[in-house]
Formats: sequence, C-alpha cells, structure tokens
Amino acid sequence: MAKKLYYVVEDDDGGLEGAVVVDDFFKSLMFQKIMDNEGLNKNELLLMLVIFRRTVHFNKWTDKISMNRLSKETRLGLNTLRKTIDSLRNKVLIAGNKSKGGRTQDIGKYNEFGFTIAFAHEVFLQFKEIREEQEIPIYEI
Repeated sequence: MAKKLYYVVEDDDGGLEGAVVVDDFFKSLMFQKIMDNEGLNKNELLLMLVIFRRTVHFNKWTDKISMNRLSKETRLGLNTLRKTIDSLRNKVLIAGNKSKGGRTQDIGKYNEFGFTIAFAHEVFLQFKEIREEQEIPIYEI
C-alpha cells in the first residue's frame, strides 16, 4: 500500500483542526500554482518543478538532494543554482537545510529541500474553497 502524505491544519488555538490527504487533486493544484506563478523566472520555475517532482509527487514534504544532482536535473550551473535557491528562499517558496560540514556538492553531502508552509497553506486554502463549493468533505482526520 502506498504511503499517504498529509497536510495538517491547526485551529486558532494551536490545536488540531484536521488533516487533509494530499491526493492527486491537491497535487494538481500545487502544480498549477507553480506553473501560474508570474513572479518566477525560468530558472526558478525549473527548480520548483524539480523540487515538486522529488517531494510532493512522491508523497514527501522534503527530500535530500545533492547540489550536483539538482544541477543535473535543472541543467543549471552550480553558481546559478545557488542564486536561484537563494531567490526562491527570499520569496518564501522553498525551505531547506544544508548538510553539516564539507562542501554540499560532495557526493555524500546533501541539502534538504521542500516547499514552505506558507506555500503549502496557499494551496490548501484553494483546495478547501473548491471542496466546500462542491460540498465534498475536506478533512480525513
């Protein structure tokens, strides 16, 4: 059985409001949000799509990816890739952690990348609005 990915929603008091299974519909909304984002340049769009493919597409919020692997998958040079990562972090679209010690392009050194909570929440709000309009239950838990 395939692993499920959940988006957990807190209420105003910090308690659990519910959890949404990130299904194909949620994923399609996230993909559409990436593609429709007019504030992204070509390099940023490429990187967002690779991160989407490596994370949400495979039911994960984050993934450890080496800089060399990201460079190959986006076809961006390492300097351009670093600038693109910084740009997307400044736009609060992606988050990540650098590996501890060493150069991150070394084969055994990885960065962990994923989308920010703010970006995922924007998608959830759109998901929730559509589900409410169609009178489909929102929360699984």
